Amino acid sequence: MNEQSINENYRGITALLAQRRLKEAQTQLQALLAEGGDYGLQSRLDEAATAYRYMLQYMRQGSEDPGRHELHLRLCADTWEIADQARLLLLDNANATGQYHSLRRSRRLTPPVRMEERLHVLEAFNDELALCRLMPQDRQMLDKTLDRHEQACQGLFLDTWANSAWNAEEAQAASRFLDSGLLAVNDVCLFVSAVTLSLLACFDPRKANWLLDAACHADAHVSQRALVGFVLVVRAHPLRLPLYPALAARISLLGEDGQWVRSLGRVYIQLLRSLETEKIDKKMREEIIPEMMKSVGRMRNLKFGFEEPGEENDFNPDWEKAFEQSGLNDKIREMNELQLEGSDVYMSTFAQLKNYPFFNALPNWFY
Repeated sequence: MNEQSINENYRGITALLAQRRLKEAQTQLQALLAEGGDYGLQSRLDEAATAYRYMLQYMRQGSEDPGRHELHLRLCADTWEIADQARLLLLDNANATGQYHSLRRSRRLTPPVRMEERLHVLEAFNDELALCRLMPQDRQMLDKTLDRHEQACQGLFLDTWANSAWNAEEAQAASRFLDSGLLAVNDVCLFVSAVTLSLLACFDPRKANWLLDAACHADAHVSQRALVGFVLVVRAHPLRLPLYPALAARISLLGEDGQWVRSLGRVYIQLLRSLETEKIDKKMREEIIPEMMKSVGRMRNLKFGFEEPGEENDFNPDWEKAFEQSGLNDKIREMNELQLEGSDVYMSTFAQLKNYPFFNALPNWFY
């Protein structure tokens, strides 16, 4: 089965699940799992199918079951999760294109490192750095400390992104990253970005709950990054949240917090404004900057009063008029207004930096 047929089969299954046609979805998923040969996923699907069969049998008998709706949602959620994992497994084995699947294949070849081990390395970083400052002559020690910290950050980021579903132990370990008072804020923010990327690739209720925990973090850098990530995840998986009543209830509860609602509104406004980034970038490159350069060229010979320190009063009285006539004032005002609105006016400048080796490592894009 090639990449296209795997994705088509997966879309067919998820379309049935979106319509709550659970039996048909499980039947199609059974055929998809037959291609992968993963006994763990097959066992999970068999359990879900058996539970659904019993539920239908009780319905036919007219038995009262107050938890029937919740059970049906849970079975839909479980079946969708199995379909996610089956799709990823098949795409990995089919050598699917894209950096995500390349990463997942490469991480299988490296010895696994537990999340707690990464946490200990990152927590010790500040103390090790302080020790290095006491011995400034030992450059080798500083280099080793910085390298160990960078390797831990990069490893944590890549492992988290490639991990499509946390188990209970991993979720508990991830919570310690939020509770620790020894971690640098940048390291926690990088972890938040890794969890967001992982969720965008494959929905995981444990990671979604963790992202909500991070959105309530005391540090604004962490909480705002997590909030943006959660909004992106909801946008990418709009049909998944209703399948998890506890998660939906938690979001509802947060919705009663006025500060949370205002922060959420700001995130949505910024995301809407980001849709204009390419248009603004084009305008900056083709209109504003060239016009500003022309205006500066025409005004180069004017005196503005700060060229000669000893001649404060000897300046051209027409410089303000020249500013207005050249249009430079309007262009600067336009740039300032765009920036105050939150528009990205530096996109064209930053784009030139992407060729530097620093950006060859994916985690570095999120600093």
